[in-house]
Amino acid sequence: MVVGSEYVLSLTEQCGLRAILDTGAAISVCGANWLRKFETESCIRVKRDNVGERNFTFGDSKSVMSKTIAYIPTDIFGVSGDEVPVYVLNLNIPLLCVDTTALDPAASRQSPYSALI
Repeated sequence: MVVGSEYVLSLTEQCGLRAILDTGAAISVCGANWLRKFETESCIRVKRDNVGERNFTFGDSKSVMSKTIAYIPTDIFGVSGDEVPVYVLNLNIPLLCVDTTALDPAASRQSPYSALI
């Protein structure tokens, strides 16, 4: 993914408030703009924590730093779930969620959403 490219900007616009399952990611991230839009359109105030600096590198090899984790409430087909911890980046990107079942196959068997994934 080349951050700032026309493709990424178009993808961000098209996905709206939905998440993209990022099979290449180790940690979920979202753009600050996406988070503001989520809060405005959903009328949900998202909890945030300030944490130590963490760097993220995308396909264009540029490094981006985050100091904030937001906790996004989940709703899968009308079923409320846990809050997903997401690092907030000062980029115009959508919510990119890590596939936790790929990281921990045992978690997919225990998750109430495993049949929905």
